[in-house]
Amino acid sequence: MKRCFSFLTVTALSVLTSHPAVALDCANTSVTSEMIECADKDYRAADQSLNKAYSAFKKSQDEKGNELLLNAQRAWLKFRDANCALSADQARGGTLAPVLEIGCLASMTKDRTKELNDLSKGLGE
Repeated sequence: MKRCFSFLTVTALSVLTSHPAVALDCANTSVTSEMIECADKDYRAADQSLNKAYSAFKKSQDEKGNELLLNAQRAWLKFRDANCALSADQARGGTLAPVLEIGCLASMTKDRTKELNDLSKGLGE
């Protein structure tokens, strides 16, 4: 009996893990947990783009420029986080609050990435 149970357990696990999970359709979410997952995915992608833009711009700067960039980025991060907390406060205590906050983080991060990319082009373009 124990051997049969072990076989069934292994078989069930292999069936469950052999099929890939269905991809989440972020354009058609209606459940808060899915909205949060999609917002988080968007934010993580935006954050990666921001890090690339920051690194590229940093390479083009001298020591003084890098110091200014670092100070500006630190101030911007504090502002972004505070601003998005304010945005989420519209739904304080509700399940929509994290969706609002993460969506705000993604949006502001994308805007900042554009700013850094524009700055890296310099005055001539």
